[in-house]
Amino acid sequence: IYFGGAYLHLEASEFSTPESLKKLLGDETTEGIFTKRLKENPYLLILIEKPELAHQQVLTALLPALKVGYLKDFRGKTIDFANTIVIGVSELYDELIELEIKKGFTPEDLLPTIKEKLKIDYPLIDELFTEIIVFQPLTKLDLKNLALKFIEKLKGEILKNFNSEILITDSALAKLVEIGENEGVLKLKSTIEDKLKSLL
Repeated sequence: IYFGGAYLHLEASEFSTPESLKKLLGDETTEGIFTKRLKENPYLLILIEKPELAHQQVLTALLPALKVGYLKDFRGKTIDFANTIVIGVSELYDELIELEIKKGFTPEDLLPTIKEKLKIDYPLIDELFTEIIVFQPLTKLDLKNLALKFIEKLKGEILKNFNSEILITDSALAKLVEIGENEGVLKLKSTIEDKLKSLL
């Protein structure tokens, strides 16, 4: 509500080279994705998917934004970042987390271990984010319910805009759950959106 729907989703894998910094901050010919959106609306929620895949130069460029509340574009112009919220989501150490949860440990129990591993393996990510949260791994039932929730929302939009009904088979739902298990919830959501919209 506070951000009025101002949202930017970034896949860090698209910024895995030093050259990709231009895509984020812009250059002499093109406005950057990041800077353009911030100039349009400084009250922005940014979701960075798998930040560990971004190049170190990209992560380093983001440090002033998250630490002191401003960012400079390619021209050196200062852009306000103080009212922006950045969330990173990752599956780092997911196998370790799942294994320890099965042993009876809670996400809170594992937090010190995960923080220590981040400091060693990904110091820039550890420096970028002020809070680290360890989540309970999603079960097949959780993923199924999420898939049904995403589908139901789209079915409502499709019915309203196209006066059409869409039915999802059990085999299709099972495949979506498999995508969620292997590639994460965001990929599950985007797959549902892409597949259903392509039918129209």
